[in-house]
Amino acid sequence: MSAKTAHKWDFRLRFKARTFGWRSDLPIKRIKEAVSEVRQAARKDKILGAEGAVIFLERLSPAIEQVDSSSGAIGTTVYRAVETLVPIIAEAPASDNLRDLWLDRLWAAVEQDDIPYIEMLPDFWGELCVTPERASKWADRFIDGVRLTWRPDMPRGGYFKGTAACLSGLFAAGRYDELLSLLDLAPYKSWHNRQWGVKALATQDERAAAIRYAEETRGLNENDALISGACEDILLFSGMWREAYDRYAIEANRRGTYLATFRAIEKKYPEMDSGTIIRDLADSTPGNEGKWFAAAKSAGLYTQAIALVEGIQRLVPSFDGSDDLVWIGGPCERFGIFVGFCDEAVDGGLEIDKGVEDPALEPLLGEFCEEALDGVEPRAGCGREMKGKAL
Repeated sequence: MSAKTAHKWDFRLRFKARTFGWRSDLPIKRIKEAVSEVRQAARKDKILGAEGAVIFLERLSPAIEQVDSSSGAIGTTVYRAVETLVPIIAEAPASDNLRDLWLDRLWAAVEQDDIPYIEMLPDFWGELCVTPERASKWADRFIDGVRLTWRPDMPRGGYFKGTAACLSGLFAAGRYDELLSLLDLAPYKSWHNRQWGVKALATQDERAAAIRYAEETRGLNENDALISGACEDILLFSGMWREAYDRYAIEANRRGTYLATFRAIEKKYPEMDSGTIIRDLADSTPGNEGKWFAAAKSAGLYTQAIALVEGIQRLVPSFDGSDDLVWIGGPCERFGIFVGFCDEAVDGGLEIDKGVEDPALEPLLGEFCEEALDGVEPRAGCGREMKGKAL
Protein backbone atom coordinates (compact mmCIF):
# COMPACT_ATOMS: atom_id res chain seq x y z
CA MET A 1 0.00 0.00 0.00
CA SER A 2 1.29 3.49 -0.84
CA ALA A 3 0.44 6.85 0.63
CA LYS A 4 -1.60 7.60 -2.48
CA THR A 5 -3.95 4.77 -1.64
CA ALA A 6 -6.86 5.83 0.54
CA HIS A 7 -6.24 4.91 4.14
CA LYS A 8 -8.63 5.42 7.01
CA TRP A 9 -6.79 6.90 9.97
CA ASP A 10 -8.65 6.54 13.25
CA PHE A 11 -7.06 9.70 14.64
CA ARG A 12 -8.59 11.87 11.90
CA LEU A 13 -11.98 11.86 13.61
CA ARG A 14 -10.43 12.55 17.00
CA PHE A 15 -8.24 15.46 15.93
CA LYS A 16 -10.32 18.26 14.52
CA ALA A 17 -10.07 21.95 15.31
CA ARG A 18 -10.89 22.60 18.98
CA THR A 19 -11.89 19.00 19.59
CA PHE A 20 -10.68 19.03 23.19
CA GLY A 21 -11.61 21.21 26.12
CA TRP A 22 -9.31 22.50 28.82
CA ARG A 23 -8.60 19.18 30.56
CA SER A 24 -5.43 17.47 29.35
CA ASP A 25 -6.10 13.82 30.31
CA LEU A 26 -8.07 12.84 27.21
CA PRO A 27 -5.91 14.62 24.60
CA ILE A 28 -2.77 13.10 26.11
CA LYS A 29 -4.36 9.66 25.75
CA ARG A 30 -5.47 10.39 22.16
CA ILE A 31 -2.01 11.67 21.18
CA LYS A 32 -0.40 8.47 22.40
CA GLU A 33 -2.98 6.41 20.53
CA ALA A 34 -2.38 8.36 17.32
CA VAL A 35 1.41 7.94 17.57
CA SER A 36 0.92 4.22 18.13
CA GLU A 37 -1.36 4.01 15.09
CA VAL A 38 1.23 5.77 12.89
CA ARG A 39 4.04 3.53 14.16
CA GLN A 40 2.05 0.39 13.41
CA ALA A 41 1.34 1.61 9.87
CA ALA A 42 5.02 2.48 9.34
CA ARG A 43 6.05 -1.08 10.19
CA LYS A 44 4.06 -2.31 7.22
CA ASP A 45 4.57 0.59 4.82
CA LYS A 46 7.12 3.33 5.57
CA ILE A 47 5.61 5.75 3.07
CA LEU A 48 2.16 5.27 4.55
CA GLY A 49 3.50 5.74 8.06
CA ALA A 50 5.27 8.97 7.09
CA GLU A 51 2.12 10.27 5.42
CA GLY A 52 0.17 9.49 8.58
CA ALA A 53 2.77 11.32 10.67
CA VAL A 54 2.47 14.42 8.48
CA ILE A 55 -1.33 14.34 8.64
CA PHE A 56 -1.28 13.99 12.42
CA LEU A 57 1.18 16.86 12.91
CA GLU A 58 -0.98 19.04 10.67
CA ARG A 59 -4.04 18.36 12.80
CA LEU A 60 -2.45 18.29 16.24
CA SER A 61 -2.16 21.94 17.27
CA PRO A 62 -5.64 23.07 16.11
CA ALA A 63 -7.20 20.16 17.99
CA ILE A 64 -5.57 20.91 21.35
CA GLU A 65 -5.39 24.70 21.25
CA GLN A 66 -7.90 25.00 24.13
CA VAL A 67 -6.15 22.50 26.41
CA ASP A 68 -4.66 23.87 29.63
CA SER A 69 -0.89 23.52 29.30
CA SER A 70 0.08 24.98 32.67
CA SER A 71 1.10 21.61 34.15
CA GLY A 72 3.47 20.88 31.28
CA ALA A 73 1.99 17.41 30.77
CA ILE A 74 0.46 18.09 27.37
CA GLY A 75 3.60 19.87 26.17
CA THR A 76 5.79 16.94 27.19
CA THR A 77 3.48 14.51 25.41
CA VAL A 78 3.55 16.58 22.23
CA TYR A 79 7.35 16.83 22.31
CA ARG A 80 7.69 13.07 22.68
CA ALA A 81 5.26 12.58 19.83
CA VAL A 82 7.32 14.85 17.58
CA GLU A 83 10.52 13.03 18.58
CA THR A 84 8.90 9.73 17.63
CA LEU A 85 7.34 10.86 14.35
CA VAL A 86 10.26 12.81 12.86
CA PRO A 87 12.40 9.69 12.21
CA ILE A 88 9.40 7.98 10.61
CA ILE A 89 9.11 10.85 8.14
CA ALA A 90 12.86 11.17 7.60
CA GLU A 91 13.49 7.47 7.03
CA ALA A 92 10.66 6.89 4.58
CA PRO A 93 11.96 6.16 1.03
CA ALA A 94 10.01 9.02 -0.50
CA SER A 95 10.62 10.64 -3.86
CA ASP A 96 12.01 14.17 -3.95
CA ASN A 97 8.64 15.57 -4.98
CA LEU A 98 6.78 13.79 -2.19
CA ARG A 99 9.31 14.84 0.45
CA ASP A 100 9.17 18.45 -0.72
CA LEU A 101 5.39 18.27 -0.46
CA TRP A 102 5.62 16.90 3.09
CA LEU A 103 7.98 19.70 4.12
CA ASP A 104 5.72 22.36 2.64
CA ARG A 105 2.75 20.94 4.53
CA LEU A 106 4.67 20.71 7.78
CA TRP A 107 5.94 24.25 7.50
CA ALA A 108 2.40 25.48 6.88
CA ALA A 109 1.41 23.71 10.12
CA VAL A 110 4.26 25.44 11.97
CA GLU A 111 3.17 28.84 10.69
CA GLN A 112 -0.41 28.19 11.81
CA ASP A 113 0.71 26.96 15.23
CA ASP A 114 -0.39 29.99 17.25
CA ILE A 115 -0.48 28.56 20.80
CA PRO A 116 2.18 27.12 20.05
CA TYR A 117 2.41 23.36 20.51
CA ILE A 118 4.62 22.11 17.68
CA GLU A 119 7.13 24.95 17.88
CA MET A 120 9.92 22.40 18.44
CA LEU A 121 9.39 20.85 14.98
CA PRO A 122 11.78 23.31 13.25
CA ASP A 123 14.56 22.02 15.52
CA PHE A 124 14.36 18.80 13.50
CA TRP A 125 14.21 20.52 10.10
CA GLY A 126 17.65 19.48 8.96
CA GLU A 127 16.82 15.86 9.76
CA LEU A 128 13.49 16.11 7.92
CA CYS A 129 15.26 17.49 4.83
CA VAL A 130 17.29 14.25 4.62
CA THR A 131 19.82 15.57 2.08
CA PRO A 132 22.36 18.40 2.56
CA GLU A 133 21.16 20.02 -0.67
CA ARG A 134 17.54 20.26 0.47
CA ALA A 135 18.60 21.43 3.93
CA SER A 136 20.72 24.16 2.35
CA LYS A 137 17.78 25.39 0.25
CA TRP A 138 15.55 25.65 3.30
CA ALA A 139 18.31 27.44 5.24
CA ASP A 140 18.61 29.99 2.44
CA ARG A 141 14.86 30.48 2.56
CA PHE A 142 15.08 31.65 6.18
CA ILE A 143 18.53 33.16 6.61
CA ASP A 144 17.61 36.72 5.61
CA GLY A 145 14.76 36.69 8.12
CA VAL A 146 17.15 35.59 10.87
CA ARG A 147 19.63 38.34 10.00
CA LEU A 148 16.87 40.92 9.98
CA THR A 149 15.57 39.79 13.38
CA TRP A 150 19.06 39.91 14.86
CA ARG A 151 20.03 43.33 13.51
CA PRO A 152 21.31 45.67 16.26
CA ASP A 153 18.67 48.28 15.45
CA MET A 154 15.81 45.81 15.85
CA PRO A 155 13.90 45.57 19.17
CA ARG A 156 15.34 42.97 21.53
CA GLY A 157 13.23 39.90 21.98
CA GLY A 158 12.11 39.78 18.37
CA TYR A 159 11.02 36.32 17.24
CA PHE A 160 11.18 34.67 13.84
CA LYS A 161 9.70 31.20 13.41
CA GLY A 162 12.28 30.28 10.81
CA THR A 163 15.28 30.75 13.11
CA ALA A 164 15.51 27.17 14.40
CA ALA A 165 14.82 25.70 10.96
CA CYS A 166 17.56 27.88 9.46
CA LEU A 167 20.16 26.89 12.06
CA SER A 168 19.20 23.23 11.81
CA GLY A 169 19.36 23.43 8.03
CA LEU A 170 22.79 25.08 8.01
CA PHE A 171 24.11 22.36 10.30
CA ALA A 172 22.62 19.55 8.20
CA ALA A 173 24.07 21.16 5.08
CA GLY A 174 27.55 21.24 6.59
CA ARG A 175 27.76 25.04 6.40
CA TYR A 176 29.44 25.27 9.80
CA ASP A 177 31.39 28.51 9.42
CA GLU A 178 28.34 30.30 8.12
CA LEU A 179 26.32 28.91 11.01
CA LEU A 180 28.79 30.20 13.59
CA SER A 181 28.98 33.59 11.90
CA LEU A 182 25.20 33.86 11.94
CA LEU A 183 25.08 32.99 15.64
CA ASP A 184 27.56 35.80 16.34
CA LEU A 185 24.84 38.23 15.22
CA ALA A 186 22.40 37.11 17.90
CA PRO A 187 21.63 39.90 20.39
CA TYR A 188 21.75 37.49 23.34
CA LYS A 189 23.18 34.06 24.06
CA SER A 190 20.43 31.46 23.98
CA TRP A 191 21.15 27.75 24.36
CA HIS A 192 18.27 26.97 22.03
CA ASN A 193 20.23 28.69 19.26
CA ARG A 194 23.82 28.17 20.35
CA GLN A 195 23.45 24.40 20.66
CA TRP A 196 23.90 24.36 16.90
CA GLY A 197 27.23 26.13 17.24
CA VAL A 198 28.33 23.54 19.79
CA LYS A 199 27.33 20.75 17.40
CA ALA A 200 29.15 22.44 14.52
CA LEU A 201 32.39 22.77 16.49
CA ALA A 202 32.19 19.23 17.88
CA THR A 203 31.52 17.80 14.42
CA GLN A 204 34.72 19.47 13.20
CA ASP A 205 36.66 17.84 16.08
CA GLU A 206 37.05 21.19 17.82
CA ARG A 207 35.78 19.67 21.05
CA ALA A 208 37.53 21.94 23.50
CA ALA A 209 36.17 24.94 21.62
CA ALA A 210 32.72 23.36 21.61
CA ILE A 211 32.77 23.01 25.39
CA ARG A 212 33.94 26.61 25.84
CA TYR A 213 31.18 27.75 23.49
CA ALA A 214 28.62 25.84 25.54
CA GLU A 215 29.93 27.14 28.86
CA GLU A 216 29.73 30.71 27.61
CA THR A 217 25.99 30.21 27.13
CA ARG A 218 25.23 29.71 30.81
CA GLY A 219 23.04 32.42 32.25
CA LEU A 220 20.08 33.26 34.44
CA ASN A 221 17.44 31.93 32.08
CA GLU A 222 19.32 29.03 30.53
CA ASN A 223 18.90 25.33 31.31
CA ASP A 224 22.20 24.34 32.89
CA ALA A 225 21.29 20.66 32.76
CA LEU A 226 21.04 20.74 28.95
CA ILE A 227 24.33 22.58 28.66
CA SER A 228 26.06 20.14 30.99
CA GLY A 229 24.55 17.24 29.07
CA ALA A 230 26.00 18.50 25.80
CA CYS A 231 29.45 18.99 27.35
CA GLU A 232 29.26 15.57 28.97
CA ASP A 233 28.45 13.94 25.62
CA ILE A 234 31.46 15.60 23.99
CA LEU A 235 33.85 14.39 26.69
CA LEU A 236 32.41 10.87 26.71
CA PHE A 237 32.71 10.69 22.91
CA SER A 238 36.35 11.72 23.33
CA GLY A 239 36.96 8.93 25.84
CA MET A 240 37.44 11.40 28.70
CA TRP A 241 34.92 9.74 31.00
CA ARG A 242 36.62 10.74 34.25
CA GLU A 243 36.55 14.44 33.41
CA ALA A 244 32.97 14.06 32.18
CA TYR A 245 31.98 12.52 35.50
CA ASP A 246 33.76 15.08 37.67
CA ARG A 247 32.48 18.12 35.79
CA TYR A 248 29.06 17.26 34.45
CA ALA A 249 27.63 13.88 35.50
CA ILE A 250 25.51 14.99 38.44
CA GLU A 251 23.99 18.07 36.84
CA ALA A 252 23.47 16.44 33.45
CA ASN A 253 21.70 13.34 34.74
CA ARG A 254 19.23 14.59 37.32
CA ARG A 255 15.94 12.75 37.03
CA GLY A 256 12.57 12.99 38.71
CA THR A 257 13.64 10.85 41.66
CA TYR A 258 16.82 10.23 43.62
CA LEU A 259 16.92 6.56 42.67
CA ALA A 260 16.44 7.33 38.97
CA THR A 261 19.27 9.89 39.12
CA PHE A 262 21.63 7.35 40.67
CA ARG A 263 20.73 4.68 38.14
CA ALA A 264 21.18 7.06 35.20
CA ILE A 265 24.71 7.93 36.30
CA GLU A 266 25.57 4.35 37.20
CA LYS A 267 24.49 3.18 33.75
CA LYS A 268 26.42 5.91 31.95
CA TYR A 269 29.60 5.43 33.99
CA PRO A 270 30.22 1.69 34.42
CA GLU A 271 33.84 2.49 35.28
CA MET A 272 32.76 4.25 38.50
CA ASP A 273 32.18 2.41 41.76
CA SER A 274 28.48 2.53 42.70
CA GLY A 275 29.29 3.48 46.27
CA THR A 276 31.36 6.42 45.12
CA ILE A 277 28.50 7.62 42.94
CA ILE A 278 25.98 7.54 45.78
CA ARG A 279 28.38 9.36 48.11
CA ASP A 280 29.07 12.03 45.51
CA LEU A 281 25.35 12.49 44.96
CA ALA A 282 24.70 12.85 48.68
CA ASP A 283 27.54 15.37 48.99
CA SER A 284 26.08 17.39 46.12
CA THR A 285 22.76 17.96 47.91
CA PRO A 286 23.41 18.71 51.60
CA GLY A 287 20.33 18.13 53.71
CA ASN A 288 18.94 15.41 51.48
CA GLU A 289 21.00 12.53 52.85
CA GLY A 290 17.82 10.73 53.84
CA LYS A 291 16.63 10.43 50.29
CA TRP A 292 20.00 9.17 49.13
CA PHE A 293 19.82 6.67 51.97
CA ALA A 294 16.54 5.41 50.49
CA ALA A 295 18.08 5.27 47.01
CA ALA A 296 21.13 3.40 48.32
CA LYS A 297 18.96 0.87 50.12
CA SER A 298 16.81 0.34 47.01
CA ALA A 299 19.94 -0.21 44.94
CA GLY A 300 21.27 -2.77 47.44
CA LEU A 301 24.11 -0.54 48.63
CA TYR A 302 23.62 -1.29 52.33
CA THR A 303 27.09 -0.23 53.45
CA GLN A 304 26.65 3.17 51.84
CA ALA A 305 23.15 3.45 53.31
CA ILE A 306 24.51 2.87 56.82
CA ALA A 307 27.26 5.43 56.23
CA LEU A 308 24.62 7.99 55.25
CA VAL A 309 22.69 7.24 58.43
CA GLU A 310 25.81 7.83 60.50
CA GLY A 311 26.24 11.15 58.75
CA ILE A 312 22.67 12.11 59.61
CA GLN A 313 23.30 11.26 63.28
CA ARG A 314 26.25 13.61 63.32
CA LEU A 315 24.16 16.33 61.72
CA VAL A 316 21.19 15.90 64.09
CA PRO A 317 22.39 15.31 67.69
CA SER A 318 19.91 14.76 70.52
CA PHE A 319 19.28 17.74 72.78
CA ASP A 320 19.38 15.76 76.03
CA GLY A 321 22.78 14.27 75.35
CA SER A 322 21.45 10.74 74.92
CA ASP A 323 22.10 8.54 71.95
CA ASP A 324 19.70 8.83 69.05
CA LEU A 325 17.68 5.75 68.26
CA VAL A 326 18.55 4.46 64.83
CA TRP A 327 17.27 1.18 63.47
CA ILE A 328 18.31 -0.23 60.12
CA GLY A 329 16.86 -3.47 58.81
CA GLY A 330 18.69 -5.89 56.57
CA PRO A 331 17.88 -6.90 53.01
CA CYS A 332 14.75 -8.78 54.12
CA GLU A 333 13.46 -6.10 56.49
CA ARG A 334 11.97 -2.69 56.02
CA PHE A 335 14.34 0.21 56.53
CA GLY A 336 13.49 2.92 59.02
CA ILE A 337 15.17 5.74 60.87
CA PHE A 338 13.87 7.48 63.97
CA VAL A 339 15.77 10.29 65.68
CA GLY A 340 14.73 11.24 69.23
CA PHE A 341 14.53 14.86 70.38
CA CYS A 342 14.09 15.23 74.15
CA ASP A 343 10.63 13.93 75.14
CA GLU A 344 9.28 13.76 71.62
CA ALA A 345 10.42 11.72 68.68
CA VAL A 346 10.89 13.01 65.23
CA ASP A 347 10.06 10.85 62.28
CA GLY A 348 12.84 11.82 59.94
CA GLY A 349 10.73 11.07 56.91
CA LEU A 350 13.09 8.25 56.04
CA GLU A 351 10.97 5.19 56.73
CA ILE A 352 10.66 3.42 53.43
CA ASP A 353 7.34 1.90 52.53
CA LYS A 354 6.09 0.47 49.24
CA GLY A 355 7.29 3.52 47.36
CA VAL A 356 10.92 2.83 48.19
CA GLU A 357 11.77 1.85 44.64
CA ASP A 358 11.15 5.42 43.54
CA PRO A 359 11.84 7.84 46.42
CA ALA A 360 10.41 11.20 45.46
CA LEU A 361 12.38 14.42 45.54
CA GLU A 362 11.21 16.05 48.76
CA PRO A 363 12.71 17.55 51.96
CA LEU A 364 14.67 15.35 54.33
CA LEU A 365 12.81 15.87 57.61
CA GLY A 366 9.11 15.29 58.12
CA GLU A 367 6.77 16.82 60.65
CA PHE A 368 7.23 16.56 64.42
CA CYS A 369 5.25 13.82 66.12
CA GLU A 370 3.02 14.80 69.01
CA GLU A 371 3.89 11.71 71.01
CA ALA A 372 7.05 9.67 71.37
CA LEU A 373 7.31 6.48 69.38
CA ASP A 374 7.08 3.47 71.66
CA GLY A 375 8.74 1.14 69.20
CA VAL A 376 9.18 -0.02 65.69
CA GLU A 377 7.69 -3.20 64.34
CA PRO A 378 8.93 -4.15 60.87
CA ARG A 379 6.51 -6.05 58.69
CA ALA A 380 7.13 -9.74 58.51
CA GLY A 381 9.83 -10.57 56.01
CA CYS A 382 12.27 -12.76 57.89
CA GLY A 383 10.10 -13.57 60.88
CA ARG A 384 11.89 -11.10 63.16
CA GLU A 385 10.66 -8.10 65.15
CA MET A 386 12.46 -5.26 66.78
CA LYS A 387 11.24 -2.90 69.45
CA GLY A 388 12.99 0.02 71.01
CA LYS A 389 12.16 2.85 73.37
CA ALA A 390 12.32 6.35 71.97
CA LEU A 391 14.67 8.46 74.04
